[in-house]
Amino acid sequence: MASTKLDATFTGLAAHSGADPQKGKNALLAGAAAALAIHGITRPIGEVTALNVGTLVAGQGRNVVAPNAFMQLEVRGETEELNAYMRDQAIRKIKASADMYDCQVDIVKAGEATEFKPDQEAIELAYIAARNVTTEELARPLGLKLGSEDCTIMLRRVQQHGGKGTFVVFGCRTSAGHHQRLFDFDEDVIGIALRFYQNLIPMIVGIK
Repeated sequence: MASTKLDATFTGLAAHSGADPQKGKNALLAGAAAALAIHGITRPIGEVTALNVGTLVAGQGRNVVAPNAFMQLEVRGETEELNAYMRDQAIRKIKASADMYDCQVDIVKAGEATEFKPDQEAIELAYIAARNVTTEELARPLGLKLGSEDCTIMLRRVQQHGGKGTFVVFGCRTSAGHHQRLFDFDEDVIGIALRFYQNLIPMIVGIK
């Protein structure tokens, strides 16, 4: 999936929450409103998209109107067009939320990935290499739609210069879901990956 990672820095004005709350401009509330609004973006029916506000850090003290907030988020789309829709909607929500609380906001693109369509020739070579190190049942094409990887930028560049590319996943047992505290994987898969590339690279460069 194509993806855009955004950082948003909200700047308001500190004030004593008991003595002068009316003098403050609450960046924490601006950030919170933005997070809720982003997660309420209308998603195109029948299309594959994703979004997440991953961090929101704000404020200076319990009795201070928060003058600052920092948010990290990402949006995804199965195509560049869908990703652009999600990105533009997120930016619109961020700016509107900042305006609602009379705050300033600075939005920076922190990373991105592009959509990627693998080449059949590369898929076939990878399949042959996989068959040489595992069983036919385990070596199979995968229709992955939800992943986003920055390596797609490099893969796209290779294709633009006449090269071929595909994406390979080495499946294995895991102790917990991705990004969870107890996540770990079966390291035996590293040996399988090594043997896979020992088979694949000679085919690519024409060594027998």
